[in-house]
Amino acid sequence: MNIILRRNLYSPWGVDGQLLINHQEVCDTIEHPYDHLPEGFYRIEIRHDSRLHRKVPVIMTPDAHHHHFPIIGIGNGPFLLTDGSIIVGHRMQSGVLTDSSAVLTRLFDRLDKAA
Repeated sequence: MNIILRRNLYSPWGVDGQLLINHQEVCDTIEHPYDHLPEGFYRIEIRHDSRLHRKVPVIMTPDAHHHHFPIIGIGNGPFLLTDGSIIVGHRMQSGVLTDSSAVLTRLFDRLDKAA
């Protein structure tokens, strides 16, 4: 499945944006202020993450280091994301998301059904 990452705001607290599927907004995103992916189209695969011991949506980037691809995950803020990974949720304020786990579950179900 393919997604679109759209950016709204670049700030010292993170890169705020949206994740779109079929040109429809699905959820808000936050990424690290310096180590983030460029805006655009990305292919997503569901893979098992050995660090988290569960399946996660993986962003298939052409420049992944040593086959370590960024993931779409949960959290409140972006400062621990130094590999291009993305946190999803509902925007509370710039650099902060809420309801991350519920939004990721809904997104994962949608991606799993499409796959």
